[in-house]
Amino acid sequence: MTGVETRTVAVTGAGQGIGRVIAERFATEGAAVAVLELDERAGQAAVDALRARGARACLQAVDVTDAGAVERALDAVQDELGAIDVLVNNAAYERYEPFLEIELESWRRHIDVDLTAVFVCAQAVARRLVAAGRPGRIINLASINSFAAEPGLAHYAAAKGGVANLTRAMALELAAHRILVNAVAPGPIATEKTAPMFAQPEFAASMARIPLGRPGSAAEVAGLCVFLASDDASFMTGSVIPVDGGYLAGL
Repeated sequence: MTGVETRTVAVTGAGQGIGRVIAERFATEGAAVAVLELDERAGQAAVDALRARGARACLQAVDVTDAGAVERALDAVQDELGAIDVLVNNAAYERYEPFLEIELESWRRHIDVDLTAVFVCAQAVARRLVAAGRPGRIINLASINSFAAEPGLAHYAAAKGGVANLTRAMALELAAHRILVNAVAPGPIATEKTAPMFAQPEFAASMARIPLGRPGSAAEVAGLCVFLASDDASFMTGSVIPVDGGYLAGL
């Protein structure tokens, strides 16, 4: 028993990819799971799958960059599943574009989804926890791009660098309220979207840099998220932890 089974967990962007696997893993551990997803169809499919496995789950179709919509979604989650104990900020936007070709609209979209939404959702959940005098956990999905950039992702790297430092800042300010804040920084992770991309010749050099010799799986990211939400991680806050197969370990 790690404590996760007694908690209500909200996962943003949980309709597909890493977010959906994170939601599934928390449900397997016995947690109640709220799926916060812009794509209502994908979100409902995820919730239906969770309920089919016997989990307590609900969907809130929400744009996590919209502070008012997030507040309403959290109210609805609390009414259905109870107060949120754990937030996993997973929702993300990523588009490869050469730096010289990035339009301001694309820059703003990356910052809004990949950084501002993390702030919006974390602040909303933290305020509720503080008002209720409850401890909690906030887990942000950063990236290896939080530590190093790669061609074509200047906007994404800027946002994810911000997520890493926002995680540290939140950890400092929320520690007094018993709210622990950490970030998980995935490297190359094979999902239904990325696996075909990683197989393309232009990614061969990047794949060859992984000391473990393969991309990671979403399940390996989800396992760390569950650990950070558990009682076993009760003395961890302000950490940004790579899950990258050793990618960042060498030159």
